[in-house]
Amino acid sequence: MPGAGKILCLLLGLFVLTGAFSACRTDPRRALAQQAEYVGSAACQPCHEELYQAYLQTGKGRSLSRFDPRSAPESLPSPVIADPKTGFFYQAFLRGDTLYQREFRRDQRGRIYQERIYPVAYVIGSGRATRSYLMEQNGYLTQMPLTWYMQVRRWGLSPGFEEANDRFERKITLECMTCHNDLPRASPFAQNHYSRVPLGIGCERCHGPGGEHVRRRAQGWRPPAGEADPTIVNPARLDRARQLDICQQCHLEGVVTVFRPGEDPTTFRPGQRLAEHRAVFAHEGQLRDPEQFGLASHALRLAQSRCFQRSPMTCTTCHDPHRASADRNPGSFDRFCRSCHAGSGGHAPLCSRVGAAEQGCVSCHMRRSGTADVPHVTFTDHWIRRRVPPPRPGRGRAMITERHPLQLLPIEGVTGGVVPDRWEPGKPEEKLQAALAYWHFYEAFHGLPQYVEHVIRWAEEGLRAGAEHPEVRIALARAYTLQGQMPRARQILQQQIQRYPEHAWGWFWFGAVAEAEGRISEAIEAYRRALARAPYLTEARRKLADALLQAGREAEAEAVLLELIRLEPEHEPRAWYNLGLVRWRMGRSLEAREALQKAVELEPRLLEGWINLGSIWLEENALKQAERCFSIALELDPRSPSALGSMALVRLREGRFEEARRLLEAVLREEPGNQAARMLLGQLGPG
Repeated sequence: MPGAGKILCLLLGLFVLTGAFSACRTDPRRALAQQAEYVGSAACQPCHEELYQAYLQTGKGRSLSRFDPRSAPESLPSPVIADPKTGFFYQAFLRGDTLYQREFRRDQRGRIYQERIYPVAYVIGSGRATRSYLMEQNGYLTQMPLTWYMQVRRWGLSPGFEEANDRFERKITLECMTCHNDLPRASPFAQNHYSRVPLGIGCERCHGPGGEHVRRRAQGWRPPAGEADPTIVNPARLDRARQLDICQQCHLEGVVTVFRPGEDPTTFRPGQRLAEHRAVFAHEGQLRDPEQFGLASHALRLAQSRCFQRSPMTCTTCHDPHRASADRNPGSFDRFCRSCHAGSGGHAPLCSRVGAAEQGCVSCHMRRSGTADVPHVTFTDHWIRRRVPPPRPGRGRAMITERHPLQLLPIEGVTGGVVPDRWEPGKPEEKLQAALAYWHFYEAFHGLPQYVEHVIRWAEEGLRAGAEHPEVRIALARAYTLQGQMPRARQILQQQIQRYPEHAWGWFWFGAVAEAEGRISEAIEAYRRALARAPYLTEARRKLADALLQAGREAEAEAVLLELIRLEPEHEPRAWYNLGLVRWRMGRSLEAREALQKAVELEPRLLEGWINLGSIWLEENALKQAERCFSIALELDPRSPSALGSMALVRLREGRFEEARRLLEAVLREEPGNQAARMLLGQLGPG
């Protein structure tokens, strides 16, 4: 039946903790290095050739790469991988020198009725544990569904996809990119749009921006004998806490990171204290479960070790950041252990008796086990203990299923420790950090209403006390919308756009509240203001099109939808669907049909897409094509009145009146007030 389905999309469940670039607070002795410009690792090569080449072989140096079939470890083509929860099937295969991933779906007869195939743009991961894959579309980066798990040498769904299959749409955010790669150039406020993507974590992530260093050295300048070079950061010359913070920018794993005002994932500079840059929060289960550890939990686990607590050790005590350690056996770390434990109680005879000498100290005192966040991977738990629990398989990204609220605790790193027990924020800025942490935790992991109450309480208290953060009013306003307090949400967002007029997300959410209250013209203006500040903010363009459609401004909506589709043609099934409806209303059936066909190719579970596509075929009296569309719709929802009624129209055109009668009677069972079905049954007469 024409017009079935809704054009309007639900308000997005989205919040991004990002800020603008700012100068770092710094020790004046490191000012030259921290405030210089980035020049890239290649600028280091002429003077540090041997280190440069060795570093390229490390996991960090290979953290992001292009696929190269000559060195690729994957077994290709992959077997077909099924996702039983969604009904999608996946396969990776090689075509020429390019790696592709394929998704398809079958109908009840086993026939393929949907297929998507995309090339791999980047490989993410060094290959020691996993190799995952990114697709690129006009600068937008998303993760692909299949991952190669190195240790078990097999393909599987990417981490987290078994719990929530994002297909080809999982966004690679700035925080994700910055920990898995060198510093990219990201478009302001857009979640996953990049104008520059480097390959591999570079030298400057640990040594700071090298522009001034390279310039002075090229001019022949050298520091006075015995003095440190102020134009570059040498981590070995930093105090212990600052050395560890360089590593902890990626190896301190919580569940939520809140960046301080003016900071974002790219603005940390070596030599700065991490606590000046961000607040990291973990939930109590992460900290109190002695067996649970994640792939990037090194700092948290090491902090619990007596070895760490009673010695000046740092990460580089055991790890040379310039050289690959993949070829080391566990025993190769023994010399580091013996530097503290030599001659202490007969360790060597004991190890000889149990046959562990070749395996080394690590084999007994650092457990190698499955991680809590990535499946099919075993990793070294960095909590050094006298006795370790037995290994267990990785659980993948375990969803939090408890129905009671979890306490979030701020982590200050291995030198700052963990705030114990029932922590509550005290300082005004801590209240804002806690409000943002609980909002993100609510939205991304554990949607219990108690967290919303925390957000409102702490955000209001912190703001009243004079603290500021450019994202906190957005979280506060959204929390109020969940409680139905729309006037208060609107008031908070008005304050947001007055105080931070260039913050695109403030305008976006002001538009969303205006749209929810029926103030469509105001919403349209707000979405346009958001896009003026962030042209690659897909969500604002999507919502602008929806608002224009509500206002009946179809020609304007079509132009916005076309631009959205131009930017992300393979990630916007709802935009294709809305474009199809707009063109159908304008009497352009052929163009409408093409748009709706693209919508269901991208999202074969789009019930209203199949119904409206079938309705266009029915208008053209193409009964076989219409029947196919309505059959798929009925597979998706056998009780859909629109699908049942639409199939009844096909049967009437075919003269199969008894089948049409049964379908119309089914419509009335589901929707007794359906007058169209009742009228058609009346025309058919008694059965």
